Amino acid sequence: MTEKYIYQLKLSATELSLLKQGVDALVKEQEKAIIASQEPYLRTLRSHLKMLKALQKKFGEINSDIEDEVIKDIKAYTITTEKGTISIPFPQKKFRAYLKNVHATTRKKLTKEQVQKIFLMAIEDFYKGLLSLDELSSIAEAIYYPNMPILDKDLDPVLDEASELSYTVRQVDNSSPQVRVEGFGGVLTSVRVYYEKYRHLLSE
Repeated sequence: MTEKYIYQLKLSATELSLLKQGVDALVKEQEKAIIASQEPYLRTLRSHLKMLKALQKKFGEINSDIEDEVIKDIKAYTITTEKGTISIPFPQKKFRAYLKNVHATTRKKLTKEQVQKIFLMAIEDFYKGLLSLDELSSIAEAIYYPNMPILDKDLDPVLDEASELSYTVRQVDNSSPQVRVEGFGGVLTSVRVYYEKYRHLLSE
């Protein structure tokens, strides 16, 4: 029926072209009308997007400032040996990751549980080869002294000893070699015993 109707119209090629142009023009006008009607909403969306981008940038700047504040006083540790002074860079990136893991923004005013978990994570990374002995020692020192009042009888001594590992391993005192070896080995043993006792906390 439709084919018969079209056949009966007997439109010329020119007439068909003009009809198509008319339809195209009508479609374009409709598109313009739709865009114009939506423009207020689009302007609002663009404004909100611009505001969100500005907030994102500002938040990034604030977050960066907080991170710098966290570690600006511990960019490096120095120890004195018989042959001079050694500067040990602080593992800033790794320490930030530990803080983030325990939902903390500063190494100061941590809870005992937060200190404990950071210490355990550092020990575990040390055993995995992801943290050097000096890095383990510097992290232990970073969380030990600001939080001494809240540490328990298990955590306090081992964290204190671990914070001195960089010093102990270099045998900077005048003790006999045997005493030095026993002292260093004793600290590592204490660290291992503590880790084995509390490592289950890392999975909780």
